[in-house]
Amino acid sequence: MIEGGPSPDVITYSTFISGLCKAGQITEAFQVFDTMKANNCGPNTITYNTLIHHVGKVGWVGDGCKLFQEMKNSASRPDLVTYTCLISGLCNAGRTEEAPHKFHDPKTEGLSEDVVIYNTLMDGLGKAGRTEEAGELLGMMKAYGVKADLVTYNTLTDGVGKEGSMYMAFGFFEEMKAREIEPDVVTYSILIDAVGKAGHAEEASQLID
Repeated sequence: MIEGGPSPDVITYSTFISGLCKAGQITEAFQVFDTMKANNCGPNTITYNTLIHHVGKVGWVGDGCKLFQEMKNSASRPDLVTYTCLISGLCNAGRTEEAPHKFHDPKTEGLSEDVVIYNTLMDGLGKAGRTEEAGELLGMMKAYGVKADLVTYNTLTDGVGKEGSMYMAFGFFEEMKAREIEPDVVTYSILIDAVGKAGHAEEASQLID
């Protein structure tokens, strides 16, 4: 920060922290974060979300959890982005047992889960081989009126496809079409991979054609 100039505000600090994180300078970002608090400039939700997002990406999920707890005890309240970033970080670190617990927390904060947070948890569970639980989330979405999107179905299809469950993969494919969700090139790539893993090369070639 420039000495002798006006005192930085929360926007200035948050922008600086975001830039450092994007450059991979997470340690330096935390130093600015500590300076910010020492100068009695309280971090806001964006500040916390930025750090939680980036520490999750580099595997520092323990720091993300500490930031989350600090945030809950501060004037800044967690929002859906906060929970989504935290769940993503937990899943990336292989801590998928903890992720579903955080998934249910937004309701206690008066927040309603959106499709992004569902998709994030589905992806983490699917990559951990917990595809049945990922599929159960689709039922929850329907029950709570959260509209599934292309990412939802691609995520579910990819999860079961990687396990060799070709028929389940095509089941999700047919369901998405029935719900008028247009498949994209990613969808077809997932299906080709699924039928290939199941040893059905002929069906894979038909999808390509």
